[in-house]
Amino acid sequence: MTASQHKPRLPGEPSVNKPKDRQLSAATRRLYDKWGRYQDSTSEFYTTFKYSRLTGIGKQAGITRRDPTTVLRIDGTYFVWYTRRQTENDRDIRNKPPHQQQTWHTPVYDWDLAEIWYATSQDGFHWQERGVAIRRGPKDAYDGRSVFTPDVLMTKQGYYLYYQAVDYPYCTRTRNSIGMSFASSPHGPWQRVERPVLRPGAAGEWLNDDDSDEVIRYGDWDSHKVHDPFILARDGRYWLYYKGQPMGWTTRYSRGIGWGVAIADQPDGPFVKSPLNPLTNSGHETCLFPYGEGLLAICGHDGPEKDTIQYAADGLNFEVVAHVTLPPPAGGPFAPDSYADTADGSGITWGLAHIATEELKRGNSYLIRFDCNLRPGLERPGFRGTNIRFPESVYFSPDIALNEDNKQPLRYASKPEPPPRAPLLETLSRASQRVYKTFGQYKDQGSEFFSAFKYSSISGLGKELGCTRRDPSKVIRVGEKYFVWYTRRKTAQTWRGTQQASSTRPAWAWDMADIWYAESPDGFHWRECGPAVLRGAPGSFGDRSVFTPDILIHGGKFYLYYQVSQGIWTQRARHLIGMAWAESPYGPWTKLDQPVLQPGLAGEIVGADDDADAIGSFGEWDSHKLHDPFVLRYRGQIWLYYKGVQYGRTYRHDLGIGWGVAMADDPRGPFVKSSLNPITNSGHETFLYPFRKGIVAITSHEGPEKNTVQYASDGLNFQVVGKVSVPPVAAGPYVPDAFTDSQDGRGISWGLSHIHHDDAGPLADSYLVRFDCNLSRDEQRADFYRAWNYRFPESAYFSQGFALTPQMKSEALQLMQAIDTDTIV
Repeated sequence: MTASQHKPRLPGEPSVNKPKDRQLSAATRRLYDKWGRYQDSTSEFYTTFKYSRLTGIGKQAGITRRDPTTVLRIDGTYFVWYTRRQTENDRDIRNKPPHQQQTWHTPVYDWDLAEIWYATSQDGFHWQERGVAIRRGPKDAYDGRSVFTPDVLMTKQGYYLYYQAVDYPYCTRTRNSIGMSFASSPHGPWQRVERPVLRPGAAGEWLNDDDSDEVIRYGDWDSHKVHDPFILARDGRYWLYYKGQPMGWTTRYSRGIGWGVAIADQPDGPFVKSPLNPLTNSGHETCLFPYGEGLLAICGHDGPEKDTIQYAADGLNFEVVAHVTLPPPAGGPFAPDSYADTADGSGITWGLAHIATEELKRGNSYLIRFDCNLRPGLERPGFRGTNIRFPESVYFSPDIALNEDNKQPLRYASKPEPPPRAPLLETLSRASQRVYKTFGQYKDQGSEFFSAFKYSSISGLGKELGCTRRDPSKVIRVGEKYFVWYTRRKTAQTWRGTQQASSTRPAWAWDMADIWYAESPDGFHWRECGPAVLRGAPGSFGDRSVFTPDILIHGGKFYLYYQVSQGIWTQRARHLIGMAWAESPYGPWTKLDQPVLQPGLAGEIVGADDDADAIGSFGEWDSHKLHDPFVLRYRGQIWLYYKGVQYGRTYRHDLGIGWGVAMADDPRGPFVKSSLNPITNSGHETFLYPFRKGIVAITSHEGPEKNTVQYASDGLNFQVVGKVSVPPVAAGPYVPDAFTDSQDGRGISWGLSHIHHDDAGPLADSYLVRFDCNLSRDEQRADFYRAWNYRFPESAYFSQGFALTPQMKSEALQLMQAIDTDTIV
């Protein structure tokens, strides 16, 4: 029994069972029905992923290593196979017709002109490269140009490698198939099968003969390529999972990628594709392993359910069971029971992955290790992180920084014949049913709720030694100028947490702060105008800090709502929402002498220690702090959304956070909280905008529905309608119709947010950046969607929130000695 389970049950403590004595919001119902009351903190399917470098098969100039197989352990030694490329020249996308006759010494892609090699290890961290396993076939064969993305099957008879294969020339329209080789030893020699064991589905029809991706008809969902084979033994048969890609996958009506499965009685086939294919609607590379009676799948950075963990008891009908951040690319798990045909799968704790360089179009990928917490009944320390932030380098990396294409309107080169409408939904896999019910036939590409977010630096409000700028309000436009308000702190001493907080030292970056404002002619170049709202006089309810502001225009006046704290910052201090008003965006601002919104009813606080979890009874869900006010005019009233935190949040497990809303007829209040609160179960900062008749919420970074896009036609009952990867931190969007109450919201295309400095940087302060997106109904912008996934730079994987620490590595080595077994057949 854990320490949290020993704690006495307190009066008012939230039940793990769904309440029946009051009406609940849609998000709260999902919390009880799907995620569990303690959110990610107790979910058996949630994990953070931690990354570490490898020796022997890691980063090496001139050599690509990528796409690792499932890791085997044989007689105490770990084995892995992978794509390896070492070519005379770096890749060149133009080395193909019609640009030129394709040569044999310059790869088109990072995985072109590749072979399959293997390596061994005694501890999973230090590897010895052993040499080539599978060479390319004859130049005129189906596998004559490249063999790559392997997976391995171990049986009592021997070993089978399945891999993607392409023939010559490797062009845009070249079909990819899956080949196979057999060996009686993991060291080989390997006997190549002369024909593919799996081919793409029925072809559509290409448009013209220019080797573009344009089509007249699309064909089957996997009509162009079958990628990333992943083999498991299940129900007495061999299940070959793969990623399918249709012809024309970058064109107007493409349905993107998904995973399918083909099943055979023997390892060499014949493999018969499941009639339920595709089985997933997301996931750039396949990664699966036995878990309990079913399978878990890690779906990475692609599709409307990107960055999720999914479970299927039958291996076919996958359901999202966790939203995760930065899952392993091309994960090759160590799952010793992958071929045991077990009904009691043991999950995984580690595996290999790669860091790819597709976003650079040059250089070499390399292998890394990931650790996780996905073994039933095991709890690894340090793997339940939440609200994990990326380093600043991510926001300005090639795939995530604003580029020139983003400034152009979206145009398609042709108009293919749209795919047929959905068949009867009951004939589809559950993942495919969700496409039609929730995301739309064309998934992210056709969704009005999906966009990549692209970032750029701004002048006037950027990095400054010793100065924090963060938490921007909505951006408004008055006349020819844009205005924004934000938290600003410039103190002689830097922050050091609540234990060292004093009258001169802040506890956090937002402590001892004031609200300043700036103006801009274009949203990129800003002029800091000075303070708008300062901290109050000693003894007032906002005497310590005023921060996280938002703006309302109503009746020709301007109203700022903001979080306030009083006295030296403590763990137990309550946070309220204050307000100030002015006749002009330039001020002067008049503060109300009392808060416009206060936390909910508090329970009993016990003892004199500064401990927010030392309570004798629980109060309401927002009894401790109100954060991040966000104000809209909606349905004839002023709607004040906010984030709530409860006293005793982590008394037993983490109760998490949620958003609420309070409504008023007058900007000064009184604001009446909705009886449905909380109306979200996720989202570290509030981020909303009117859309059609309802409200969109983007719930970033924290909670079981982190990084999802949600829509509520009534502004209260939010449903998940999309998923994004790098949403803005503390977004302050430019929402032109935020205060019109038009009931025909137009969406957004840009705003401001804040980011933190890189871990090793000399500055301990946040600063403001601009984000751009494609979430407006009035314009369609180029390169905010693409068919292939957006990649993260290597700095993300080894940043503070995602790197395996020395202590965690020590724990991993001890755990491997305790639980790792040889691969079972």
